[in-house]
Formats: sequence, C-alpha cells, structure tokens
Amino acid sequence: KVTTSLGTGTVTMIPQIKIKSMPQCIYLSGLSSGDIVKVFNITGQTLFYGKVDRELTEIPVSRPGVYIITVQHQGLYFSTKILR
Repeated sequence: KVTTSLGTGTVTMIPQIKIKSMPQCIYLSGLSSGDIVKVFNITGQTLFYGKVDRELTEIPVSRPGVYIITVQHQGLYFSTKILR
C-alpha cells in the first residue's frame, strides 16, 4: 500500500504517524523503532536516510522548499510531499 499527499502543515499518513514542518527541521512523530525514513529534495537528492530508534525524529532541513518524505512502517510504504 502506498499513500501520497501534498501538504503545507501537519500531514497524517496513518493515524499514529504525523509529519510537521518547522522553520529549521521536519518533525516526524508516532514512529516505531526500526522504521526507515528517507527525505529527498525536489531534485531527488537524498538528505536523510536512516532507521529510527524512537517515536519522535527531527530531521534538520535548512532551506525552504518541497521535500519528499518516505516512511517504511511495519511493512507498509508511505510517501508524501511537504512544503517547508
């Protein structure tokens, strides 16, 4: 299953995972240990790739723009675009 959306504020992909754009970072909450998060800029450059080990993850993003966030959560893949 793949879920996609375009958002400018808080994005809810599934009830427990939320993505919030802040001035210097992107916050992801509701993650489980072992979830994989990837963040790309609009040109496809990977800005972040890693397994999370806690529920809340902060990803530093210094420039405003469109970012693509992919989360692998419990065997499901979710992708969303967010404006920061």
